Amino acid sequence: MINNILWVQDSINADTKLFLNGTLISHSDERFQRLYSVLCATDSDRKIQNGSKCEIFIQGKGGQKSYIIKGRYSNLDENGRRIPFMAYINNMMSLQQAKDELMSISSKHNFEIVSDDISVSEKKKMNLLITLLMTIIIGGAIGYLVYTCVASATNKTREATIETIDSISFDSPNTK
Repeated sequence: MINNILWVQDSINADTKLFLNGTLISHSDERFQRLYSVLCATDSDRKIQNGSKCEIFIQGKGGQKSYIIKGRYSNLDENGRRIPFMAYINNMMSLQQAKDELMSISSKHNFEIVSDDISVSEKKKMNLLITLLMTIIIGGAIGYLVYTCVASATNKTREATIETIDSISFDSPNTK
């Protein structure tokens, strides 16, 4: 059973490593390409984070979910660039669990992930909710203002009509 897959390119010489449940898989192993394709096939997954620091995809709804997280470690390669990684974390209840699992797996292979790179997604979710709430409040306020303006205009028209009717004399010679 696949619990996790971790792909790391820790050298400028395209020296990639792929771990399945913590075990290094050789490039010559027939599973290597199939496991790597699991990490790359995210077209049908729901993207919950897309930023300059990481991309997070989710598979499944409710209960147990799988996460694909793509980003860069704080570790640097020979040219001083952050080392890229892709991880598949299976059977997790939340993004926080997946993040904790990724940090645990990474530390076993001496890679360190910047915690803030993944926590940004939770902040963005909160910002989205705040934006939605503000849109509803502003929309309601605009709706109320339009309603009061229309009601006021209607009331003024009604008052003008009543004044006009009151000003008409029913005793005028044209009414006989």
